[in-house]
Amino acid sequence: MESTNDPRWQTWWEDVYGPLKIVFYAVLGNHDWYGFDSPAAQILYSGSSSSWRMPAPYYTFVAGPIQFFALDTQEVSQKQLMWFEEELRKSQSTWKVAYAHHPIFSDGYHGDNETLKDQLLPILRNRVDVYISGHEHDMQHLKPVDGVHFVVSGGGGRTLRPPRATSRAFFAQEAFGFTILEANPSHLDIRLVGSDSKVMHEFTLQKAAAHLIQNAAARR
Repeated sequence: MESTNDPRWQTWWEDVYGPLKIVFYAVLGNHDWYGFDSPAAQILYSGSSSSWRMPAPYYTFVAGPIQFFALDTQEVSQKQLMWFEEELRKSQSTWKVAYAHHPIFSDGYHGDNETLKDQLLPILRNRVDVYISGHEHDMQHLKPVDGVHFVVSGGGGRTLRPPRATSRAFFAQEAFGFTILEANPSHLDIRLVGSDSKVMHEFTLQKAAAHLIQNAAARR
């Protein structure tokens, strides 16, 4: 977007997503950085829309028992890494979900991102429950690494690409779809849903009672 007045806000966003009456918490991807003014325009547009939220290039918010960490993975600065580390340290939420445009691990066209492995994985490990990304034009759920489950939810509408068949994928499919998270203090249910509204893949994470007691004590 060239500015907050770019006419595509109306035709590409408000006309399409506004009628859903859902608030979208967006993150920047590689295409958003093609235009010099686009990231700033997208951040500023948060003040003009009832459905678009991007208060900063990276930010956090809490929804029920989940704290979400929205990251900018186009170029991860040391400042962002320090912010992420500190926000995780302060978090008292039962569930922690990080999401960004680029996968860290992927069986798709682009494959693993070695830079993000070096930058983000040391912060994520054994602290974040799920890392959700797009970028790949498919749907995936990969085996956890250091306690983190990796979901690629990239079936948003672009031309699909077939993922590779590997032993580390619980699920990988060339399909349009989206991902739903539902949580309570003890369970996090994640469903990958196809364009026909049928569940393609689902899994549940659970917190041990000892963890819940520790979290409750930390809140006092």
